[in-house]
Order: sequence, then C-alpha cells, then structure tokens
Amino acid sequence: MFKSIGIAAALAVIGATPVLAQSWEAVSSSDSAVAAVDWSSITINGNRREVTFAMVSLVPDAVPFDYAVSTIDMDCSQLRYATLRSSFLDRSGTSVIDDFVGDGTWTALNPGTIMGDVRREVCASDSSRSGVFVSAQQFATNAWRVSEGQ
Repeated sequence: MFKSIGIAAALAVIGATPVLAQSWEAVSSSDSAVAAVDWSSITINGNRREVTFAMVSLVPDAVPFDYAVSTIDMDCSQLRYATLRSSFLDRSGTSVIDDFVGDGTWTALNPGTIMGDVRREVCASDSSRSGVFVSAQQFATNAWRVSEGQ
C-alpha cells in the first residue's frame, strides 16, 4: 500500500512541470497497477461521463500487455461503467493484442478499487481539469521508472 502511494506521489512530482501540463493525470494505484485519466477526453452528459483512461501494469508478465488505454462510459449515479473500446500495448506503444470493442454491458465496481478511484475522480471533475503528462505512454514510462526505483 505504501509503495503504491509513493508511486502516485512520485508520478505527480515527476510530471509537475508547466511544459508537460497537458491532459493525463494519475488517479489511482495499487501494488500491481496504476491508472491515469486523460482529462481532455472527458465528455459530460448528465450523470454520465465518457472518458479515456490508461491502466499500467507494474508487474512484469502479469498480463499479456504492459498497459491498456480504454474509453469508458462512467455512470456517476451508480457504481458501474461500460467499456466502449480498449487498446493493449507494450512498452514501446505497439499494439500486442487485438483491440476490444465493448457492447455496452455495464460492469459493477466497488469503492476502494482502482476503478472505484477512477469513478470518484471522473465523477467529481469537470472539463476544466488537466493533467501533467502528454500521452498515456509518457505516463506509463514514468510509472515503470518509479516502480523500478529509477
């Protein structure tokens, strides 16, 4: 738990330069993964938010990709989201698995999980929020550097 808090804090510091202040921001982490939201992608429609986020694996070979970039429909009035599409990439940003296209099926989520944290941040934000990383790959690269102690 303390390692994951340290990763999130270090990512905030590493990216905290005016030149990089673009759109991606770390919003949650665990010992095995870290997530960021692309604030420039958020679309608000009542209690729902469509947004793009990245989930970065911090455990080598735990999954057949290094990070995923997904667009989701978050239902802020309930604890659920629907994945619209996902891309699965290696450390160089090359696609390693066929993209996933969702069918609109809602997935329940729980507070205290990475997706619960993503929901909390997305539903509490508006389109004026911004992050410090210019791409999901830049965010992922920084997450790996921090988790590997570089």
